Amino acid sequence: MSVPTVCLQRPHTQVWHIALKELGYLEDWVRTTAIPILSTGTRQGTAIPPQLDITIGHPDLRQALQSAGTTPAADRGVLSMQATIARRDLPEILAMPPVGVGREVITAWVAFLDDATVATALTRTAEVRSNPTALLDCLRQLSAEAHASQSR
Repeated sequence: MSVPTVCLQRPHTQVWHIALKELGYLEDWVRTTAIPILSTGTRQGTAIPPQLDITIGHPDLRQALQSAGTTPAADRGVLSMQATIARRDLPEILAMPPVGVGREVITAWVAFLDDATVATALTRTAEVRSNPTALLDCLRQLSAEAHASQSR
């Protein structure tokens, strides 16, 4: 299954860029340059954290800045797509022989995991795919994690 890529052409260079990356560059510029210059008159100072909600007022701005997440939206979007693929593929992979874990166990396990953890699990299998022994060990470890999660 291929995912369509949306691209934008920069008018001054005629170069095509992936839209998600361009939006990430724009988000970074707004956080690190535009808003600081508009609010303080200078670019100096600490950049606004990517996950600070700037559409609302905060009673304690210092606390809001400290508690805001540091992952840009573009990175969170990529992680979300990777996790969606992992949640679809891991049950298929782990249900195959010789591991042969029950698909419902794996499906429940991956649904329980956060996006970063489930994407990392699939990445672990990809990293060792050329080594059959290491791949089988990895699949067995993931299977054990799924079973341990089920017993909790």
